Amino acid sequence: MYHTYIITQGTIDKEVITDVMAFASNSVKSFEDAMLITMTIFSIIQPQTGIFTKVSDTRVAVAISSGLLELCVDFCSRYGEHKDPHPNTEDHMITNLWHIASSAHVSAL
Repeated sequence: MYHTYIITQGTIDKEVITDVMAFASNSVKSFEDAMLITMTIFSIIQPQTGIFTKVSDTRVAVAISSGLLELCVDFCSRYGEHKDPHPNTEDHMITNLWHIASSAHVSAL
């Protein structure tokens, strides 16, 4: 999975971010895909380094210029009320989008 590769390898550059954003904007057609891509985007803009997480200002800037905010609004309108089909989890689209927006907000301060 692309998400797992990004998390474990940690080699993210501008092209990877723009490719993920382009894929998200053009190819996501289901709630499950949208959930995966929001988790991937969050992993990109707030990578874990050891036990700490730190928002990457550069990655957030590239994601925003590649359409991050527009994508969040689109996913919110398309999937905002759709709960994850697994009953044992509280994750849903609004939570994922909130984490992305919170990370972008922290980098803007």
